[in-house]
Amino acid sequence: MKPVAKHKLKITMVMTRLEIEELESSLRLVHAVATGATGALCVTHHYGRLRAPLHTTRWDSIRARADLSAHILHQLGLEKDVSQGLVMGSVDRTVGSRALALRSDGAVNSAVVWERFGAEPVPVMSPPAEKPPDPEYVSAHESESLRSPKFMPSPPGTAMEGWWTYPYYSCEAKRWLLSYTVPVSSIRGLKGVVSLDIDISSLEINQCESEIAEENHNQIYSFHGTHKCPNETTYCEYKPNRAVSTRHSGWARGSYTCKCRPGFYSLQHPEGFNGSLVEVAYQEYEENNVEDWSEPYECARCQPGCDTCRGPEPISLLVISVSCAVMTVLLTIYTRHHRRVKVFRVASPVFLSITLLGCAIMYMEMAAIFPVLDRYSCIATKWTRHMGVSLTYRVKSAHKLKLTDKQLLQWMAPILLIMLVYLGTWTLSAPPDAEVITDNKGLKFKQCSYNWWDHSLAIGEILFLLWGVRVCYRVRHAESLYNEAKLISFAIYNIFTVLRVVRGTGDTWDSRARARGVTASSSLNGIGLVPDDPPDLFQENEQLKEEVQKLAAQIEFMKIVQMEMNNRHLRPKPGGYFSANTAIPQSPMHSKTVNISQENTDWVGPV
Repeated sequence: MKPVAKHKLKITMVMTRLEIEELESSLRLVHAVATGATGALCVTHHYGRLRAPLHTTRWDSIRARADLSAHILHQLGLEKDVSQGLVMGSVDRTVGSRALALRSDGAVNSAVVWERFGAEPVPVMSPPAEKPPDPEYVSAHESESLRSPKFMPSPPGTAMEGWWTYPYYSCEAKRWLLSYTVPVSSIRGLKGVVSLDIDISSLEINQCESEIAEENHNQIYSFHGTHKCPNETTYCEYKPNRAVSTRHSGWARGSYTCKCRPGFYSLQHPEGFNGSLVEVAYQEYEENNVEDWSEPYECARCQPGCDTCRGPEPISLLVISVSCAVMTVLLTIYTRHHRRVKVFRVASPVFLSITLLGCAIMYMEMAAIFPVLDRYSCIATKWTRHMGVSLTYRVKSAHKLKLTDKQLLQWMAPILLIMLVYLGTWTLSAPPDAEVITDNKGLKFKQCSYNWWDHSLAIGEILFLLWGVRVCYRVRHAESLYNEAKLISFAIYNIFTVLRVVRGTGDTWDSRARARGVTASSSLNGIGLVPDDPPDLFQENEQLKEEVQKLAAQIEFMKIVQMEMNNRHLRPKPGGYFSANTAIPQSPMHSKTVNISQENTDWVGPV
């Protein structure tokens, strides 16, 4: 069932369909008067009548005075002095009075009209008319007793000699009025009518439900419960227009706000929906049969377990967490797909994949508490958090700078085994439960309980990370192929440079750079503060290998020379390389030595 159908069903429990249509028509008239769209109304009619009864007990004194005046007129006839005294003796809310003498055929024989424009009532010339265009006039053809549907039903158990009209808007007076009409008994074949006009422009239209009638003495009860708020997700809150310094400001359609019920929220309209807009949407629905007219004015339901909420913030956190986990998995796939790239191969694709897998498991901690936080969700939260930490920040020692994948997996196995044993023991012995917590602002939420198992594991993880910091400190001077330490330093420098620019201090430069003779532009650009780029490590290693090979050849040559020189068991050849007259031996890599060795290929000495 649509919200509008349920809304109408609730109203029809106390009123008929015809009464609902009459109230809606009355609300349209109120809206037309409030917006100044009374051109057609005031051209064809002199007044616009509402089909909305109201309580009249507040004007019992005026009604009693009118009844008394009717008796006086019956005894004395239609005299002007009596009518004037009637108006002058009334309260200020009485803005007009009239006495009509009707013939037997219902036509007006004579009329005396008084109106109050200021403090004193003044007579008004009423043009003769057989049927005056007044809401209180009833001809004899319409009703012999002058009682007609133009008047409100009299309250049961109330003795009144006259009748109250429905509220109506007077185009001439530009006010909302209520008239009390009293018939005068026949005098010399004439029937008389005495009526009083009361200004009710100070009343208010409250379309919200009202349970305490005593506090709403200034409101028209007929309009209670005629709001258009979707009752399933919102409720009506009356918003009076008393602060508006205009005439009959309380006579306005949609003077309410549709606010979300407990357990519902609205991001676009956290303070509620304007009742005037809701009324316009409902009128368009009735005239054009627009589907789902109430959908923009409905509130969304909070998450299960939330009595009140202001938005889907937890859902946003879940979306962010799951998105990060998905991106981490995609990075893992990308790393494995490009594992032959040099930068990935040097850093070990297995090492990177395990780190990213640990990050993804930690991100899934947020997903473990949705949609309902219970014991099993808390257990999943603990496992995802601590297993992710073990995979991401695992470290054991720094014996080697170059670790193989097999060694990495072997060293990681004891860490994971210890964590599995600890978490398994924790889950079996004292599993965590969800507990309800209320903050100082009244916000209620669930949180997994904490005990000494959590504290012990947290301390162990801190010590674990401190050990990793120690390992990082020990290998701080180790050379790396891509010099990550330098790139990290550049990143930190760029972050602080951006912060200086954001803070408005980017045009200043360090006094230490000035002392070193570095210009401001050079300092800001990093020139002079950052050391020169180190040479390529791969090229240096190749050069080092060549130097080591040369040194090994020279050492081998010197060993041979020392063994053959001054050896009494060997007879040197005259003019040979090892003879006494031979110059200082040269390196085998020397050009002359190479030539000599090529010329003297045979040994002619004694064996």
